[in-house]
Amino acid sequence: MRCFPALGSGIFAGAFAISASAQDYNALGREGYALWDCAAHAALLGDKEVEFRGLFQAGHADLSELLEDLRAGKLHSWNTRHVPAQIRRWYAPGPSTEFSLGYLWAKLAEATHEATWPATGATFEARRTVQIKAAKTAYDGKGCDGLLEAQR
Repeated sequence: MRCFPALGSGIFAGAFAISASAQDYNALGREGYALWDCAAHAALLGDKEVEFRGLFQAGHADLSELLEDLRAGKLHSWNTRHVPAQIRRWYAPGPSTEFSLGYLWAKLAEATHEATWPATGATFEARRTVQIKAAKTAYDGKGCDGLLEAQR
């Protein structure tokens, strides 16, 4: 698995001027990840389809911009120091930004599913009930509805 090269190793770090209007990639990465984290939890709930779409689309916009700028060589270790580690870990370079976003979403959705799926349970239905409760608790605890409202 390859890591986010400009974020993980700093191999592109150099003496580049930062303009006053430079993109805050740390904030962009954190916001995009938070939106998609909430979207992944909403996807497990079943009754949050509208919220899921809004969270997913807003996160997609942020993370698209982040990955497009990575592909353009604008990201460096000094301007991405606080981008979530999961983005670095799950970044997969590919033929397009959409490919990389798809892989990132798949890994995030998988991790969310695994984090909420109980290790034990008598039946699938019982385990799914526990998963829904865990996803709802996480969704509410992360303030996902407020995060979505802030995007509007």
